Amino acid sequence: MELIAPVIDRGVSVRIYYRAVDCGVLNHGALVHLPALVLTPPRTGERGADAIRRIFSQEAGVSVSERGASVLDIRIGNPRDDILKTKIRRVVMRREESYRANDTIFAIERAGEVEASETRLGVKRPTTVEIGPVRRPQPSDPHLPNSIENVTFDQALDVVAAKFQGVVFFGMCEQPPLYDIDFRHVGRH
Repeated sequence: MELIAPVIDRGVSVRIYYRAVDCGVLNHGALVHLPALVLTPPRTGERGADAIRRIFSQEAGVSVSERGASVLDIRIGNPRDDILKTKIRRVVMRREESYRANDTIFAIERAGEVEASETRLGVKRPTTVEIGPVRRPQPSDPHLPNSIENVTFDQALDVVAAKFQGVVFFGMCEQPPLYDIDFRHVGRH
């Protein structure tokens, strides 16, 4: 994240999809781990997709693509992502959930269509508990409306990345068949 955050422009969302390694072994609180990567710092003044491509240039299994002018996709390996194609009619969030990215993600994952797809596809997300101080939402804080409608799981995560100005990670492990989603805020220049 230290190399990625400074080269992303305001208004651009970043999604990182990765094929996980060492799944099921608890490490730093996670069960679905991002693989170790060799990264190269971008050149001074380099920004956007070109800078991201340079960062991952030593990794043959990484691709960087742009979806329009507002989304950068980084794929590490070839993760199974069929769960993200799930069509969601409506996700309803409590007020607090709509103000915090990871809580919004949990609400999306609770959508009946996502839970049905998990069963049908034989995948699951490990149970996690976030511990830490929780600040009461302020009306001026970035937030989503209390519902998101007629989107795929992937599109809903795009909305989260854009609204909360950060990176949404999607990791998938084949054995055991686990997936994990995480959000990291990035400061923008």
